[in-house]
Amino acid sequence: MDKLLVKFLSRRRLRRVTVFMKLITKIGNGPLWAVLSVLFLFINIYIGIALIIALLSQIVLQKILKQMFHRKRPYVAHDDILFIMSPPDRFSFPSGHAAGAFVFVFVFHYLFPVLFIPMLILASIIAFSRMYLGLHYPSDILAGILLGFVCAKIGIFLAYDVLAFL
Repeated sequence: MDKLLVKFLSRRRLRRVTVFMKLITKIGNGPLWAVLSVLFLFINIYIGIALIIALLSQIVLQKILKQMFHRKRPYVAHDDILFIMSPPDRFSFPSGHAAGAFVFVFVFHYLFPVLFIPMLILASIIAFSRMYLGLHYPSDILAGILLGFVCAKIGIFLAYDVLAFL
């Protein structure tokens, strides 16, 4: 099932959609999330600390999971799936782009709900772009969303302790 959706998308790409998806996937790269997290320190220190802790835990756990599972990317595992751009690393599971984007979704859902819907839309498009470009399976995306949720909870929980320490 995983392969079928990625293969379906790979064979039905449109040039304009592909240009958009490449842009969206670049927006989902880590540096944007880091900058936004630091900016939130000046808007609301608790949210900023929660985001930073959540993103750092997401990066660590993502790297551990990728090394544990060593799942090949769709275009590597299947000759009939074409990819458009090079990935940031070798392994597919879980999607770091989805995890990073959904850290923001879940932190905002809990702490800054006014940005929840815009972030949910952006994160969903980023996650979809990874499948569209042949870089991830749907299960990689779902695992990334789950990882984002877990790390958001970690960030929200530990931010109280960090603020109490300061």
